[in-house]
Amino acid sequence: MRRSCVRLFAASRGGRGPPLRVLHLHHRALSSTSHLFIFRAGPMHQVRHFAGSYKARFESLQQQKEEGESRSERREGGGKTPAPIWVPVAMALIGAATGMFIYDYVASYLFPKEERFPSWDFDWDLDWHPAPHPVPPTDIRPMDPSKPKPRRAIREIILIRHGQYDNVEVEDDEKHGLTDIGKEQAELTGQRLKELLKGKIVMSICHSNMKRARESAAIIAKYFPKVEVIEDPDLAEGVPAIPDPPSRNWSPSPEDEAKDPPRIERAFQKYFWRPLLNPPPPGPNLGKEKKDQIQYEIFVIHGNVIRYFFARALQFNPNGWLRLACFNCGITRLSLDNNGYVSAREFGNVGHLPPDKITYH
Repeated sequence: MRRSCVRLFAASRGGRGPPLRVLHLHHRALSSTSHLFIFRAGPMHQVRHFAGSYKARFESLQQQKEEGESRSERREGGGKTPAPIWVPVAMALIGAATGMFIYDYVASYLFPKEERFPSWDFDWDLDWHPAPHPVPPTDIRPMDPSKPKPRRAIREIILIRHGQYDNVEVEDDEKHGLTDIGKEQAELTGQRLKELLKGKIVMSICHSNMKRARESAAIIAKYFPKVEVIEDPDLAEGVPAIPDPPSRNWSPSPEDEAKDPPRIERAFQKYFWRPLLNPPPPGPNLGKEKKDQIQYEIFVIHGNVIRYFFARALQFNPNGWLRLACFNCGITRLSLDNNGYVSAREFGNVGHLPPDKITYH
């Protein structure tokens, strides 16, 4: 189809003068616009010359428009000049960095991470402290050497694992009596504690209701005849927490994993709390106003419970209790003061036993 056409014809003036020359030029490329030119009567060759010039101008405009469209198509379509390789790489890196920043920000806001190594909590027992209104430490500062050491209240918790016992593979607890070695271990432990605590204030000797702990406590209690002996079933052996990492040769039953942890945690909260500092005793020149207020408590219990208490009191991950090893009649000591500090004096110490009397089972 032609892009343009030219029509030339004569138009009558209704008999009122010479005819008009009418030029109708229609150009499809320029928005299908028609142009109508009317001339007075005159030579036809002049009109044809004008029509040819005008058509040539239209063709020139059409060529310019087609060239412009071609350049536009190359910019926008398949004829696009490829960008340098670093442009898409840079855009990808910027997008990835932006996405990571947004993800980290949103994730940290919605799912805050716990500190990997949290700071020490001085008020660790506020949820279960037996006193009606315990005073939390509000002014814990480094010691000033120029000032006298402040007086403290201290509870020394001594944890003793029972002695070696019979029939380890049998589940019946009444068949778990001490062996001869176990009885000797308990005797040596009682003697050692008597030496360590000579002249000290021993408040009580607590033990579980399991036979091996009862027999061990009875032997040790002979060396402290004036100290009260208390039996507490919450101190019985069990699975204090799901071990992490798991054991390679032992797997607790689902029943034990469900019932033991609440009981053993209850025992921890029952016996582990900060002492309250009492006023110094009255009286002149006694020198006691600067002495620490210290009391000792002995527990004859079990290896799993001791390991859990040890990790829990020191604010370690309690699920790591199985990483520790505690031998029969090993001595563990923890010091708790009124300011919220907890210190380990020793763990599973069997130095009071001769080498041939050191056992694990």
